Amino acid sequence: MFIPKLTPFNVVAAVIGSYGDAGIGGLLRDETGRICMQFSKSIVVTDPTSAELRSILEACALFSSSRWRRSHSLIIETDNLLATKWIQCPANSPHCFRDFVNKIISKGSDFEWKIAFVYREGNEAAHRLANQVVLEGVIGYLMQRYSVGDGVKVTGLHFSW
Repeated sequence: MFIPKLTPFNVVAAVIGSYGDAGIGGLLRDETGRICMQFSKSIVVTDPTSAELRSILEACALFSSSRWRRSHSLIIETDNLLATKWIQCPANSPHCFRDFVNKIISKGSDFEWKIAFVYREGNEAAHRLANQVVLEGVIGYLMQRYSVGDGVKVTGLHFSW
């Protein structure tokens, strides 16, 4: 039985370069657009597609354990067209991503959901969350690597995503 209320969960991943430090983020909104749940976290060094799949899996896991799971259906919105197509048709996913895709589908098996592609401009708030996590991780790494102590202020950083 499909529950008519669609709850959008915007997800995103940010990776430094083609393979580097990564962060994921997501925002769950209700019918009025109010943010009900959000996540952002650093993940292991990875590629952009794996990071995006991790953000989708995280959204499924959070929604699965939420109170909205029984009263709403979920629409996960991502700006990664490949991930969208692979989840919609797992047989088309490359072998190296198939486990991720199957985990996502399995995690979403206990509630009604679908995935949709949205252009990056429609996902700006989620992008800011993921980019903030990546930036914080990079600054933390640099401070540890170069033994930056207390009282040192990091200023003048500019990152373009």
